[in-house]
Amino acid sequence: MTTSVAHAPRFQLRSGPTWADPWPMYTALRDHDPVHHVNPGNPAHDYWV
Repeated sequence: MTTSVAHAPRFQLRSGPTWADPWPMYTALRDHDPVHHVNPGNPAHDYWV
């Protein structure tokens, strides 16, 4: 399975607006990628978020 990024991220995780009101970012993550598989290169160290 391959994945691609359709667009660049539109937010900075630790930017002022995101820090003050994180809920729109949480909603977008929940709507578009509610369960994310992180594979850092070593299959023994993968995890789900």
